[in-house]
Amino acid sequence: MTKQLAYHLAHHAGTTQNISQIVDSLKRHHITTSNKTVDFYLQFLQTSFIFYPCKEYDFSRRHVKSTNIRYYPVDPSIRQALTLKKNVLSQRILENIVFIDLLSQGYQVYSGRIKDNEITFVAIKNDIFTCIQIAYSLADDGAYRRAISGLRQLSAKYKKLLITVKPALNYAGLDPDIEIIDLYSWLTN
Repeated sequence: MTKQLAYHLAHHAGTTQNISQIVDSLKRHHITTSNKTVDFYLQFLQTSFIFYPCKEYDFSRRHVKSTNIRYYPVDPSIRQALTLKKNVLSQRILENIVFIDLLSQGYQVYSGRIKDNEITFVAIKNDIFTCIQIAYSLADDGAYRRAISGLRQLSAKYKKLLITVKPALNYAGLDPDIEIIDLYSWLTN
């Protein structure tokens, strides 16, 4: 059961899930289980520091939800090893890298939601909220607008950050409230 659950979490790393969805997915793969059993194994995988939970922060209600959790492996290579995916860098791996880096810097890290828009991470440290959107690629203006749509809905009291794989100099300064930084600069800063 531990292996099947770890495989499921690795395959769906960074996607919002709840225990019932995980149970249904395991049952589709002919693994009979219950919500209580999956919860027990999830706790095991978390306390053994193999997967970290990332709960959702709801800006409209200003609270952390206990359901709809994203799970990230402690190391992106765990996902690649369990799922046999050989991609060097993807949106999910980029999120995984930033998530682990934020934890290592002492942030409390949540996924975010404001109205119909998701915010990749809400990082809180010393009561300061940093709202981070991850964009693998900003190939065109439409991709840029989609990437910042949730950040634009937040009030000016939040620090807003857009992290991309490559420097996005052509979009720098378009929205003075949103700092754009590439992954390398983020990790070495």
